[in-house]
Amino acid sequence: MSKNISIVSVAERLGISASEVSRAFKVGYPMNPEKRELIKKTAAEMGYVRNEAASRLTMKPIRFAVICSNDFPEFDEQLMKGFKDAERTYFAYKLMLSYHFVEDSENTDRLDGMISQFIDEGYDAVLIAMCCEGVEPVVKKYSEKIRIALVNSDMPQSGRLFAAVNNTVSVAKIAAQLLYSGEKESCAVFTGVRGHWNHVNILESFRQVWTERGCEIACVYNSASEEKMRRQLEEAFSNHPEITCVYATSALSVPICEYINANGLKGKVRVVASDIYERLGKYILDGTVCAALYQNPAWQAYTAVEEMYRYVAKGIKPVDRMVSKPEIVIAANLELYTK
Repeated sequence: MSKNISIVSVAERLGISASEVSRAFKVGYPMNPEKRELIKKTAAEMGYVRNEAASRLTMKPIRFAVICSNDFPEFDEQLMKGFKDAERTYFAYKLMLSYHFVEDSENTDRLDGMISQFIDEGYDAVLIAMCCEGVEPVVKKYSEKIRIALVNSDMPQSGRLFAAVNNTVSVAKIAAQLLYSGEKESCAVFTGVRGHWNHVNILESFRQVWTERGCEIACVYNSASEEKMRRQLEEAFSNHPEITCVYATSALSVPICEYINANGLKGKVRVVASDIYERLGKYILDGTVCAALYQNPAWQAYTAVEEMYRYVAKGIKPVDRMVSKPEIVIAANLELYTK
């Protein structure tokens, strides 16, 4: 039925022009609220379905700037997949994404300059997929001048529009349960970039559950590079020979696996890793890693683009925080995540 109902049909039913009906569906167009509601209600009753892609053909493109840190390339590739999939989905709706990288996540001056430039160039929104302690003041500085969403991290007090993130509490509880053997355990925790919201919250939740089980955290390290992590591993096991398990809260976990194998600790020290990528897969298959916790960064990126588009184009306000569901990946189901 809806295929035969046009905007003209709705206009004729109400005795108004087709252009008035069209304007009722345009976000931000000044119109009497009661009149807008009447038009939309009549259109729905008649079975009119708006062709959104066609309606945007004469409008200016919507432009989002995506900013990534590129700290962990294998993880960032998954984020980029989500961004690009969303861009392809909404290409017909005249949505355009541009991609920008801050090679050093601590370089917040570079981030500040980028956002200032995007505002000057008339971008509609900025999606930020990076986090360190200096990002929040930059977001606060510009949150009232341009729409900002955060991906894979959150700074609730920054004024950001919304965030698409990991379920930090659930993933920490799962990690604790996977590592606990029923005996008193000593765990080394390796987190990601210093001050990253995800890792700070995961560590806090993990610590609470872990200590409730009567276990201890031997040491905690922030690891921003593989080289740094290798040095930290030497220090951790030298100072704490009692370590029985390791939890990596970030995608940076291959050096842990290499150390475990090189020092005869396989089967003696259990490892729970985060995320899934090719280099990590072989260590799941050979038993070095008992499980990896996958939080679908591609979904987070895709969802951020989709929700921001819905807000900019349709005025549909997003929820404050979208949260991915953690999944446990072991040798038995690894192939489902690596195809």
